[in-house]
Amino acid sequence: MALILTAPLVFGMTVRGLGFAPSVFLCTLIASFASVKMTPLKALILALCVTLFSMAAFSYGLGLPYPRLGPWIPKPIAGLAPDLSPAMAWAKGLFASAPPPPPPATGG
Repeated sequence: MALILTAPLVFGMTVRGLGFAPSVFLCTLIASFASVKMTPLKALILALCVTLFSMAAFSYGLGLPYPRLGPWIPKPIAGLAPDLSPAMAWAKGLFASAPPPPPPATGG
């Protein structure tokens, strides 16, 4: 129970410093160990999957204003993160709504 309560607190305290992705990863990792059935490998896989989904949905999809990697991450490490902006722009184009149909012609 304590791990479930600790995870969102850790997220709130680290999201501005570590950035969105590391904070989600850490929060998920902490919360996953609340289950006695969770193994370290399963916890890492779960944290990675939740982080990737959260990045796609909230950071790229909804454009939340959190930095993906924060100022606490050294620049050489932050430079290793791939730029997914072109891929996400392409994905947004797939789900863009079609232009509205023209207004009906009036007889006259």
